[in-house]
Amino acid sequence: MFSVSEHRLPCDALYSRISASGTKPLVGFGGRDASIHVYPFMGYARTAWLQGLSESVTALAFDPDQTSVVGGSDAGKLQMWDLGSEEVVRVFTRGHASTVTGIDVFRSGQFFATVSTDRILRIWDVRKSSGRQSYKDAAAPLCAVQFSPNGRWVATGCARGTVRLYDLVAGKIVHKFELHSGAITSLHFHPDLYYLVVGSGDGTVSVWDLDSFETRFHSSSQRTPIDAVRFSGTRLLATSDHNLRIFDMSNLSDHTAVSLEAPWIMMGDVAYAAATDEAWFVETAGSTAMKCKLSLRDTHRPAQETACAAAAPPASAPAPTSPSHRVWAATLNNSNPIFADARKKSVNGSQSSLMDSPARVTENSAAEKVPRAEMSAPSAETLPRPAGSFGGPSFPPTLAPPSTTGESELQMLQQLSSQHETVSATLQRRLNTLRVVRALWTQSQPKALVHVKRLYDDGHEFGPLFDLLTALQQHRVKEKMLTESIASVVDLVEIALTTDYEPLILLGLRTLRSVATTFRARMEEAQRRTRASQSTGHNDPLGWSQHQHVMEKLRNCCPIVFALAERCDSVGEEASAVLPDMPPPPRSQ
Repeated sequence: MFSVSEHRLPCDALYSRISASGTKPLVGFGGRDASIHVYPFMGYARTAWLQGLSESVTALAFDPDQTSVVGGSDAGKLQMWDLGSEEVVRVFTRGHASTVTGIDVFRSGQFFATVSTDRILRIWDVRKSSGRQSYKDAAAPLCAVQFSPNGRWVATGCARGTVRLYDLVAGKIVHKFELHSGAITSLHFHPDLYYLVVGSGDGTVSVWDLDSFETRFHSSSQRTPIDAVRFSGTRLLATSDHNLRIFDMSNLSDHTAVSLEAPWIMMGDVAYAAATDEAWFVETAGSTAMKCKLSLRDTHRPAQETACAAAAPPASAPAPTSPSHRVWAATLNNSNPIFADARKKSVNGSQSSLMDSPARVTENSAAEKVPRAEMSAPSAETLPRPAGSFGGPSFPPTLAPPSTTGESELQMLQQLSSQHETVSATLQRRLNTLRVVRALWTQSQPKALVHVKRLYDDGHEFGPLFDLLTALQQHRVKEKMLTESIASVVDLVEIALTTDYEPLILLGLRTLRSVATTFRARMEEAQRRTRASQSTGHNDPLGWSQHQHVMEKLRNCCPIVFALAERCDSVGEEASAVLPDMPPPPRSQ
């Protein structure tokens, strides 16, 4: 459904912005190298390289004609560039005292507004180097800003969750909207109606009626910050971690909203092309930029999905996944010897896997018994370590080969049958445990991880842990992992690394490396946002405390990884490969 393209930038990007053009949009990236890199949204050839600032670029905006760009830096400096010549055309004096967090250019192109962590809103005339107006009544760092379509009002959002509406003609504040508990991350005025939509770090979206200054809609929390909000025709878009929610403006409700799984982690900006009814998205992670397009004509309401499901293929066909639900997409892997005999076809020919719905699992459980009775006994090479030592997944001990002297073929068959039934029962228990974990994962990732940890604490062996870490190797599962779940995953990895079972140690190291790599991009973005809002200490809308908690967990694993890296075997090689991705170990007191 999403059309996705990625490319490498010349430097790490801290900010991204899409221009307002509906035909040939541009996207600008504010770089850590103190410059702005401009690319066509549909292409990869750089359009302009704008230099002149001395600090990292933390905010930027295009004029409506895409002829100039205004950029702000981490030091509070502001400049304007001409896109055609790539030259600086204006340096604005008496700017901000600290990080510029938001810029918006009015649609006439003559004025623009800026906000900063210095808690000041400034209005600028592009023809003058000094500001026209400034408003200093905010009690917390400002995070977002936007002009109303008629240019009379400007809205700002601060780190304490308050939205302020200013009348530029009267030169005073009109109203304060106080509803959110987290920092305001995004604002957007409806182009035709008197509505303002607000996205917040508390995971909720609100729509305000600007005639009565009352709330028309307040969504339920998504448990992760809202990155961007946008009115798009008759719809309202709200982006968050791996999710896009589409609300119908004629019936604003959580129940009628369409929720789509999205390829991004932290969305940088969203734009709308009315001519093609498309939404455009851009995200940056380090020096990698991802641009997405989505045709909104392809989206439909849950009621329509239900009607389509009624005409869906019969139960023997794989059931389609509704976009409104996040499903753990891990399946049993035939290439893994642990699962080689566990994934068998049922009598009707359909396959059952860990990711089958609970209903399908129940229906197929009886049918699975027949093919399992026909399985050949697994060889000792395909099974993990027996349950005799507490070092690996639990499997029955392999029986010694019977002596052929004085034993009939019937006795041999009975012994093989008994051995096979024991192995099948063990595999069945493993699959049942995985299904329980899967059911918990779809409800709450932390609950699933706590359940696996509890199995270990209660004296179970490492089978469930091995199976879970195997599932976490899948790219789709890693993408969907919530930040709040990473700390628990690292706890399970630490358990795996302290065992004496080599396959589990290797699996733990691979999981640790992938988690550390995935977490790094989220960490960098959280650092930028926290610095921009300066909200730590008052509230924690951007999850900075969660990131700090995960970083502490990763540091605690460092001594174990360093010790494993000293081994002269495959474990040592894998541990050595993990070390560059790990944070430095905690300093001894």
